[in-house]
Amino acid sequence: MSVTTRGRLVLALLVAASGCESVFGVGYSGPADAAISSTWTAVGAGRAHTCGIRGDGTLWCWGANGRGQVGAAFEQAEVITPVQIGTGRWTGGAAGSDHTCAIAEDRVL
Repeated sequence: MSVTTRGRLVLALLVAASGCESVFGVGYSGPADAAISSTWTAVGAGRAHTCGIRGDGTLWCWGANGRGQVGAAFEQAEVITPVQIGTGRWTGGAAGSDHTCAIAEDRVL
């Protein structure tokens, strides 16, 4: 599931559509401050992980990471709080069941 908005992303919509485990990750007990206090332009939810692009173009992911879906640099199986992926700006992306793909501002996948 991917959702793109022009303003603030309402995370409650995603919770209602996908279930809390799918949006926030396995064992998630509540929204992280970074997840609700920022302006988001896009978000994608996989089976048990989520990635989003903030208004400043940075990419953030959290949730299950057993297959590296949150990011190759993170070795833990579960990433509880959102972590920034890379240092560049991102323009789009999508999360699948156990994978994530994103397009950088320079059009590199």
